[in-house]
Amino acid sequence: MIAVISEARFKNELLPTILQQCDSEKAVTREGFISVFQFIPSAMGIAFSSLLPIVLPCETRRLADEIDFVRTTALKAGQALVQEYAESATDIIIPTLQQGIFDDNWRIRQASVQLLGEFIARIMPIEDETNFDKRDNTIIESEQGKKILAILYLLRSDPNEFVQNMASSTWKNVVENTPKTLKSIFANLLSVILDPSLLIVKREFLEEIPSKILSPN
Repeated sequence: MIAVISEARFKNELLPTILQQCDSEKAVTREGFISVFQFIPSAMGIAFSSLLPIVLPCETRRLADEIDFVRTTALKAGQALVQEYAESATDIIIPTLQQGIFDDNWRIRQASVQLLGEFIARIMPIEDETNFDKRDNTIIESEQGKKILAILYLLRSDPNEFVQNMASSTWKNVVENTPKTLKSIFANLLSVILDPSLLIVKREFLEEIPSKILSPN
């Protein structure tokens, strides 16, 4: 049904109800309505991308839901949105993921890191799985890519163990040559570290950076 409804009607009539029910007091209702976003991308295509600034904040909140099956569904919905709009709505998705990565709630940080990894894999796929250097070079060609990697690397020292593990796993999946990449993003690392609005990384992590950069490839 959604596929045949005009974008204007969906935005003005259906979307407000969906978003409201995503914050329902009943977990089953929240889960049911957040699951809609798993299927909307394939139904509406590019037309839905203009609504992402409205939808993604709601999606992010549910990543920290107190009920496990709601969080699971929210993550699946986030994955569907990233897969569909990673290339066409990068300027919308990246700021939202960055905001989630530095959220006070560790569940939101963990899920945002996972989605960030899927985002990178989506926009910078590797046809030859042995040629990771190609991806490294592609990512660090842009300032935005450097900032993303800097944030991801810093989160390997997140105060929460689950976020640490997710960040470490994601880093290994998208970067092959750590010393080379760190040299390229060093200025970005310092920028993020010195930003008072972001999470404070551990002292031992800061001491680790020079050795990583100077170590042989």
